[in-house]
Formats: sequence, C-alpha cells, structure tokens
Amino acid sequence: MSFQVSAYAGETSGATEVGGVAQLRDADDLAPLVFETLGRFAEYWHGPACRLGLDMLSRVYDHGLQASGGELDELRIELDRLTRHWAADVDSVEMLEYLLEGRSHVLCAIDAAIEHGGYVVIG
Repeated sequence: MSFQVSAYAGETSGATEVGGVAQLRDADDLAPLVFETLGRFAEYWHGPACRLGLDMLSRVYDHGLQASGGELDELRIELDRLTRHWAADVDSVEMLEYLLEGRSHVLCAIDAAIEHGGYVVIG
C-alpha cells in the first residue's frame, strides 16, 4: 500500500470519514502545494509510531491524517521522535536514507502548510 503526503493552501476543506479513511471534500478541485510518496509506511512508519505512542502518525495507516494549525507542530514533534527511532534501529544505510527522504517530504509539506495557512494530508 502506497502512502502520500500532501499540503494544501487555505483552510481545511472539511474532512469527512469514508470507510474509516479521512477524505477531503472536493479534493479534486484543490491543487496541492506538495505531493510526495512516503513508501514502506506500515513497516517503518506505522509500526514504530504505534510502539512509540505517536498518536497522529499511528492513525495514518488506518484512518489517514489531516493536520492544520497547532497540529502541524505536534506532527513535527512526532516526526522527530520517529526519526530518532530510525537512527537507533534501522541498520541499513540505504533504508535510513530512504526514510529520511520521506521525512523531508513531510517536513516540506508542514512548512508549506504553515506558510500558506493550510493543512497537511497523509494517507
């Protein structure tokens, strides 16, 4: 399963939950500021997030995530904790570089959302 991170300008479009997954209303009408793929999410993002008690990141796999305002700061904090976990537990230099690239995509999305008064979607 492939997961992406996106950032959109402006206020949230009013996410609704469809089949347990956060969905954006009229998302087709919105052009993302950032849109990147995160890759092997279940193994390296979701599992560790659950074990580390990272509430926002642990919800992504089952429900998706939409964050704005102060939630973006919390998402950044959780991402920092996850990154420290990767640095300590991932043995492969190539895999760690791959994960850090995904991290940079999320940070870019957070920064874009803050700059444009918008929000981040991961799912």
